[in-house]
Amino acid sequence: GNSTAGTTSGLVNGVIGDTITLAAGSVGAVTNVFNLGGTAVEVLMEALESKGLIRTLAEPNLVTISGNEARFLAGGEVPIPVSQEGGAVSVSYKPFGVQMQFTPTVIDNGVINLVLETEVSDIDTANSVEIGGNITLPTFSVRRASTVVEMKDGESIAIAGLLQDNFSDNISQVPWLGDLPILGSLFKSTDYARKQTELVIIVTPHLVSPVDGSSLILPTDRVRIPTEKELFLFGDLAKKGSSTSGAGAVASQEFSGSYGYVLE
Repeated sequence: GNSTAGTTSGLVNGVIGDTITLAAGSVGAVTNVFNLGGTAVEVLMEALESKGLIRTLAEPNLVTISGNEARFLAGGEVPIPVSQEGGAVSVSYKPFGVQMQFTPTVIDNGVINLVLETEVSDIDTANSVEIGGNITLPTFSVRRASTVVEMKDGESIAIAGLLQDNFSDNISQVPWLGDLPILGSLFKSTDYARKQTELVIIVTPHLVSPVDGSSLILPTDRVRIPTEKELFLFGDLAKKGSSTSGAGAVASQEFSGSYGYVLE
C-alpha cells in the first residue's frame, strides 16, 4: 500500500534563546534540522511557554499519503471586492491567520522529502486603502516561508528568523486642558512602545501505517464502572481498567498516542 506521512507542527511566537543558532551574517528565514525527537521538542515548547517566553499560535496534526498535499488554516477569510468587465463587482475571499501546506514524499530508507509552505498573516487596519470614497480595502501584515528538506521519521525542522517590529506612540490628555498652550503639556502624557516578535515554525514528520479498527484502544477501555461499594463507600466515580489483549498491543500509549488511520 501507500506509505503515509503525518506531521506534528507548532507555530510559536516569541524568543527561543540558544535553541536555534544562526550563522553569522544570516538574513531572513533560516532552517535548522535537529534530532531532539517529537516528544523532546514538545517538552521544550511547554517549558518555554510556561515561563512566558513563547506563545503557541497553532499546533495541528495532519495526515496525508506520500506525494499528496495537506493543508490547514486557523484564522478566517476577508471579503475583497473585485471589479469585473462591464462594471460588475464580484467578491473574493482572502484567507488570513495561521496557514500551512506540505507535500511529503517517502523515499529510500524511510527518508521523507518534505515540501513545506507556511504563512502567518493578520489584518493591518492602520494601512487600509480607500477606493471610490466608500470602499475600504484591508491590508495584511504577512510573514511567509517555504522550504524543501529531507528528514527521517521523528526529526524536527525549525524555520526561524521571521522578525516583526511593532511601534506605537499613544498620546492621552485631559479634554480641553491638554490643548492649552504651554500649560497643556502638564495635562497630557505620551507613551512610546516597541514590540519585537520572532516567528518560529517547528515541523516533525512521522511515518505511519494503517491499522485495523479493532486494534485501537478507546478512552473508555482504560476505565471501568465502579461497583456500588466503591461508589458509595469510597466515592470512586471511575476505576482504572486494564486494556484488552487485542487493543493493548497497538495502542498501549496514553491519550496523546496513535498516528495513522483506520483501514476498513
